Amino acid sequence: MKRKLTVLCCCLLVAAIALATAACTASKAAPSSSGYEKTIAATRTEIWQDIAGGGAASASVAICDNGKMVYSEGFGMANRTAAKPVDTNTQFNIGSVSKMFVTMAVLQLCQDGKLALDQPVASYLPEFTMADPRYQQITVRMLLNHTSELDGTDGYDTCTTAPDADFIGYFLENLSGSSLKGDPGIISIYCNDGFTLAQALVEKVSGLSYADYLSKNILAKAGMANTSGYFKANNSNVALNYGSDGSATELEYLNSLGAGGIASNALDLCKFGNAILAGEMTIDRLSDSGFTRVETDQYQDDGYFYGSGERFSLAENFGTKFLMTHTLTDITGSVKAAMIPARSATIDPARFVGKQWIAINVLPQDTAFLAGSTWVMDEFPGYVLFGGQGYYLLNALIDQQTARPTLSYTRDTMAFRLIEEQGQTLLQVGGFKLINAADVATLQSGEQITIGARNVCRKLPADGFIKADAGRMLVISPALEGIYDSLANGPDGTAVTAGSYVVFIGNDGDAISYDYQV
Repeated sequence: MKRKLTVLCCCLLVAAIALATAACTASKAAPSSSGYEKTIAATRTEIWQDIAGGGAASASVAICDNGKMVYSEGFGMANRTAAKPVDTNTQFNIGSVSKMFVTMAVLQLCQDGKLALDQPVASYLPEFTMADPRYQQITVRMLLNHTSELDGTDGYDTCTTAPDADFIGYFLENLSGSSLKGDPGIISIYCNDGFTLAQALVEKVSGLSYADYLSKNILAKAGMANTSGYFKANNSNVALNYGSDGSATELEYLNSLGAGGIASNALDLCKFGNAILAGEMTIDRLSDSGFTRVETDQYQDDGYFYGSGERFSLAENFGTKFLMTHTLTDITGSVKAAMIPARSATIDPARFVGKQWIAINVLPQDTAFLAGSTWVMDEFPGYVLFGGQGYYLLNALIDQQTARPTLSYTRDTMAFRLIEEQGQTLLQVGGFKLINAADVATLQSGEQITIGARNVCRKLPADGFIKADAGRMLVISPALEGIYDSLANGPDGTAVTAGSYVVFIGNDGDAISYDYQV
């Protein structure tokens, strides 16, 4: 019989902690079979080196051989303040490993005859619409193999300090005004939004919340007592995220459970693997359709440019030239860069030129925030850029208020467009709506702040110190660098310089109390 081996490791990737000895905070289960002594020793060495070097604050490791648990161990502190070490029951957010679960859920529903992989998503989920009519061609399969041509990752309301039951509604609303990168089903580009849409699909077809569906149909069957959609309610055994200053950040919930929001640990993930391999959650082969292999002259053992630990090649496909990146051994690769088509300068970009933008529709519990600039470069006529602080989007001007992604084969590209709302011109990027910094009023002495339909943004007139006494307040520098967020940094406040911006965040009708001293 062929041996089945599962090795799983969960790490919380944050800043360094000092360790007196490697054994001082490890919680372990003794190996239940011999033959893995070297593996276990190497695992412990590597994990502790990673923790001591700042690559992780804590970790969970498990090895399962042919259905038998060989080894499991926790490393580091789950909660430093409470002096609580990681043990084999500690929950971690497992990020994109979560995609396995929504894939299993979709395949179960296909096997039950409630879904079909090659049927359009819109036929099951009429709430899913887009401004681009090609969305009707997106099939269930395309969500799972990253070929839907959705933009990639809409961060609006995705990462929050508490679960948000309205997340899927926001997500579908944002999709309704967006477009696709290209024709669905042609090329695979990593796409979180496809798995979020799969989450919505599971809820629609099953009639259950996604978390309840998982609990009933997957987690209970596999005996995964320490796995849940979000962290388990009132669970104190959660691995906290620690910043470079050693302080714990607010516990973060990823509302996109299908793409990255499941909480689990290495031991439970081994149980999931065992349940599949043992046939407890068998999925029949549903079809033979899939990708068609495309042979090109570029994928050969010569013609590579070698770098440190990787190599590059030039390729041409779909009418576009690409710079591909590869490992030193694989001939497959991913798109590193693409040649953008030349465009004319017939569309006037003036409405985008030299402007700074600040998000004003952030939810009180949303940990994501967006600010940036728009500008043009003479070398790229017909294009406009949005970004700042190390990131940017290069989009093609469609008209004087709309710019769409031109790098269709890279992940997480977003269209942006100018919209008119309440007598103001705003920039919409995904689900975020941003105000032109030039339209931001100066904070007046003693001004009372009450939140309306969106956040209140003010410019600070002088150097000083500001703190929020009640409600959430976020401060960014004149260069749009994040300085302070009372949600993440606490109520103590921060020193500010003249020209900085403060965004008061709350629900409609909330009064924000603050203290600004100059």
